[in-house]
Amino acid sequence: TAGFLHFWLDGRKLEPQGGPTMQTPGGLVQLPGRDTTRGKGVLMSAISILGVADDTIKEFGKLVVSGGKRELIEDLRIILPRIRDVEVVVAESGSHYLLATTAGGARLPLQALGGGIVRLFHALVAIRTAKAGAVFLDEVEIGLHYSALSELWKRIRRLGAALDVQVYAGTHSMECVDAAIRAFRDEPDDLAVHTLCSPTKTRPLRVVTERGEELLAMREYGFELR
Repeated sequence: TAGFLHFWLDGRKLEPQGGPTMQTPGGLVQLPGRDTTRGKGVLMSAISILGVADDTIKEFGKLVVSGGKRELIEDLRIILPRIRDVEVVVAESGSHYLLATTAGGARLPLQALGGGIVRLFHALVAIRTAKAGAVFLDEVEIGLHYSALSELWKRIRRLGAALDVQVYAGTHSMECVDAAIRAFRDEPDDLAVHTLCSPTKTRPLRVVTERGEELLAMREYGFELR
């Protein structure tokens, strides 16, 4: 996991001058280039940037060798239209990371483009390298705008059918479920929605499964499926 700290003072972003120091849980934050004896530093928020797993980088390398990189990048454009290329780079430390190139010529680590693109990259590589297997995607909608969910499910359906991969996707989003239903509307039997139900604390958890025409009818009448 890679992390980035951005400092703002009076609405102006500060460029780091040496490494910032932090002391927790006391709450002391030293701003770059500032005298810590004057005033206070307040940490408003911190964002952890999801990195790309080494195993995923290795599997991506196999896709490059087999000629599957171009199609994967096309699929990444459902949430990042300006991405043009992704390549494996060896850092001075000997570690590997992914470098993305955008339409404007910018070259930067893939995770710098956001957690959504990293999660999508992981999912696409996993599906493409799990031929005749299964892929489990937890909270599949995280980091994706709702407008991209339909395209995501179309890609999942196409890849799953072409590579004989069964995809299990967990979600708490009804928008995500509806996007999946739209993607499979012409073949609703290929999609099953499983809802975990626990009516009371004393009754055991049970699973309710809907698929096919019954699934389509339930959504048309507004039944909750989460």
